[in-house]
Amino acid sequence: MGKKILIVDDDELVLKSVRNLLQKHDWFVDICSDPIKALEKVQEGQYDCLLLDVRMPQISGPELLERVRNLENQGKINSQQVIFLTGYADESAHALALQYGAFNYLYKPFDGTDLVKCLENCLSAKKIVEANNVDEEARSSLDEKYDFLFKNPKPDSESNSFNRITLESIGAKINSISPGELFWWYAKSGFFYPSKKRKLTPFLPLVEENWRKALTLGEEIFWIATVSDPKTNSWASICNWRTTFSGWVSQHLVGAGHPAFPLMLMLGTEVKVSGEAEGKLYSSFQNWYRPTNKYANRVFGLLGKSIREDSRCVKEFLYFMINPKILKLVDSRGVRVVQCTNKNPSQITEYLKSKRGELFVRAEEYDGSDIELEALNEIYQKAGLQRKRIIFLAFNSLSEPVGALIAYKAPIGINFSMLENRCELILSDGLEAGLAQEVCSSLLQKAVLVYEDFPAQFIPLVTEKENAEIVRRTGSDFVRSYNQFIWTRPGYDDWYNTLLAVSSDAISRWKKYKKNP
Repeated sequence: MGKKILIVDDDELVLKSVRNLLQKHDWFVDICSDPIKALEKVQEGQYDCLLLDVRMPQISGPELLERVRNLENQGKINSQQVIFLTGYADESAHALALQYGAFNYLYKPFDGTDLVKCLENCLSAKKIVEANNVDEEARSSLDEKYDFLFKNPKPDSESNSFNRITLESIGAKINSISPGELFWWYAKSGFFYPSKKRKLTPFLPLVEENWRKALTLGEEIFWIATVSDPKTNSWASICNWRTTFSGWVSQHLVGAGHPAFPLMLMLGTEVKVSGEAEGKLYSSFQNWYRPTNKYANRVFGLLGKSIREDSRCVKEFLYFMINPKILKLVDSRGVRVVQCTNKNPSQITEYLKSKRGELFVRAEEYDGSDIELEALNEIYQKAGLQRKRIIFLAFNSLSEPVGALIAYKAPIGINFSMLENRCELILSDGLEAGLAQEVCSSLLQKAVLVYEDFPAQFIPLVTEKENAEIVRRTGSDFVRSYNQFIWTRPGYDDWYNTLLAVSSDAISRWKKYKKNP
């Protein structure tokens, strides 16, 4: 007999029709119309998945799941996989699935094929999570490789002994997973750590809807690569989204099981990007990572050292949350602020070159005629979304540029730290303290206006470390540090070869284990 499924719904017709459908797939299916009795059934026998109706007369599906989770926490039952069923196309299903740890949700009436696929994905995920197998020797090998290559950042020739690792060669797929399922993986892997989950939960329905809309354009503005291997109980995913017309952000690298898996997914992604760079305009990539995150700092810190200098830049920023309602600003009448548009791009271009360098300006596309990203915004609009850049330049009484503010407008939650909607504050070096505070205040006044319609109750601000005290005086809350790592097309091979040098032993161990588990 196959896996055991419990369906809980107060609609007898739904219970019988779903049971008949699932029994055709060699699954043992139990049904219950009373959620209180369903809780007793869960305590009496282990099920592989629970299908719970969201709205029932006695207690709701989420309330039932909360009681199930309490029993799990008390050690009375094993961990349960859950899929919510709802006849109400309201936004609460999105938030409920994440809040209560459900794998996914389906709207009634649902297609039988969609239900079966969702169940298969759920059961496969359950197996991988429960296995929790980590090849400690492979992990140790990776640590040794990182230590060696940090001291000798150019990879040796052994890294070329592998054939190019493509997404196809490892069985990875593009856009084959729903956002809801992916968010479940994020929760199970710990990627949704508590503070991030609290921040995202109020916006989760909108975030998930934005992801769904972006995916309607295929790979044009957003794509997700995932790979799973039931034989070694391993899984990994990575997301990529279009930040400028030819620049992309690679983010949210998450994995479970063998440590080689996320590395192979990164390698396959880089091969795909390199091969399609000309046709799809993959001119640059960037990643934002916390320097306090050991894994991210080792991977991207090493890559940042290994790529040729004319093809990469790494800059550290401080991330603040600005509450416009309590913002403390000073009189800044001595500072003049001008908006920079596609009609007058030259001043901001030259200012950013002096502050952040030629490669930054080129990669972020401040050196062309579309600094506002109007062409990219037209593409986003095809999915009912937006991507804009609003730029202000501040001048002193001598008409010298003394600061800038760059505000991005994008679908909220494309990046879970909301860096897609970041506001960059730049101040000139050597400003007298009073003038620096005035420049900061004058630019933040513009930011408040730009972010009036932003769904969150704060402005996500990033700025250089030397501006920390000036920003703190406005009453803004410091959150964390981020490194922005940018690499351009001439450095793609260096990126790949370095990561392969790190990964080679772990990949070899994974291949051997796959043959003889």
